[in-house]
Formats: sequence, structure tokens, C-alpha cells
Amino acid sequence: MTFGCSYSLIYVDCIDWVKTKLWKRLVRGFIGVALAWLIIFGFDKIELDNEYLTKFIWNNAIPCMVIPFFIFGPF
Repeated sequence: MTFGCSYSLIYVDCIDWVKTKLWKRLVRGFIGVALAWLIIFGFDKIELDNEYLTKFIWNNAIPCMVIPFFIFGPF
């Protein structure tokens, strides 16, 4: 058994997607998408110099690493 994967799927049932009503899942999904969009939009609004690699890392890589920490619960 890998660390946490099988145990959390069987014994820790924190999200309960199957048992939650559809409208609650849609609201939760909308909140998660809004948070993800705000994080991407926030990183995009910060002005950087004209170096292409810095812009790519700041606008694409860092938001993709930050988003999972904040939207795991709503998703």
C-alpha cells in the first residue's frame, strides 16, 4: 500500500462527492474555478521585465503549483 492513497480512499471520506447533492457539487466546483481563475489573474497582473523565461515561469509554472494548495477543498 502506498502512503495515504489506499487508506484515504477507504477510511477517510472527507469530500463525499457521491453522497452530495448535485447543486452543492456545482457550487463547490464554481468556487474552485473562481479561486483558480483569481490566482492565475493575480499572477498575470504583476508586471515583470521583458525576459521570456521569467514571464513564463511567473505566469504559468508558479500558478500551477500554487492552485492545488488553495482549491483542493472546494473542488
